[in-house]
Amino acid sequence: MSSPRTRRRPARHVRTRPVRHAPKPAHRLRPDRVPVPWPKWLKTSKDPLDDYFEAYDEVPTERALFRLFRLEKARNPAFQIEQVDLVPGRHAYLVRYVPAGGWRRDVVPTHVYTEDRDGSFGRQTPDDLLQEIQLHGEEQDYFDHDPEQRFNDGFWDSPGPLYHGTDDPDAVMEEGIGPRSETRGLNNRGVGAAVFTSGEPEAIESYSGCRGCGLVEIDTGAMKRDGYTPRVSQEPEVLEQDLLDSIAHRLGLEYEIEYGDAGIDPATVIIHGPVPARYLRLVSRADDRARRARYNGRSRRHGR
Repeated sequence: MSSPRTRRRPARHVRTRPVRHAPKPAHRLRPDRVPVPWPKWLKTSKDPLDDYFEAYDEVPTERALFRLFRLEKARNPAFQIEQVDLVPGRHAYLVRYVPAGGWRRDVVPTHVYTEDRDGSFGRQTPDDLLQEIQLHGEEQDYFDHDPEQRFNDGFWDSPGPLYHGTDDPDAVMEEGIGPRSETRGLNNRGVGAAVFTSGEPEAIESYSGCRGCGLVEIDTGAMKRDGYTPRVSQEPEVLEQDLLDSIAHRLGLEYEIEYGDAGIDPATVIIHGPVPARYLRLVSRADDRARRARYNGRSRRHGR
């Protein structure tokens, strides 16, 4: 009988885990779109970002993009990046070259790097991106809310008086204002039947062409108290220019708002529904306004 010291212990069964192969990196799945392996010439490049995008159209991942950013920073200390919110749910970065002692806000970005649906990143100049957005009518894609709905909600949160010009104030005061779909120029041809009003009574004649017309005031506060809140909106071109101005600000650009039609007015409020007569107040009749306009003209000529 063997001693306990020399007795051999039975071998234990070692359980091994199955080998799981790691998924292939994204760049190996698309060898025609990205460099495999990482280009060696980037290590000696004086302008890594420019040289890379001369050779390739995009960066496959955000990690690869930041690798390029680190290379660029090592070559050029003036290099700075800023993350901005453009398309909801996707990352975007502005690039500036700020000299020593300079202020970032005083330097216009040279490029913007935006994330695509597949996670890759391309680059454009901010001006080119803004023009592309305007060309394709993609302004609302750059907001996480509906701008038209926000304007409607904001108006009815604190409604103020609106004004409407008419050639027949007596009929309007008796029947109310019905939505009409007359031709209002190319910029408003898609609005449909609606009531055009303004928050500024002085602007009625200038944009409506209703010289000497009657003026009625719409009590939107009473409409809200009665629970009657039809949808209101801005003119389409005003909304478009406001959105472009907001996007340009995020891109570090100064944007000058310009309207293609002289009749476009930011103070215009379009009511998509009728306005009953009980919410109207006659401010002046057509003949009164015409007589006042003629009197003011004579007064100016005679120095009164």
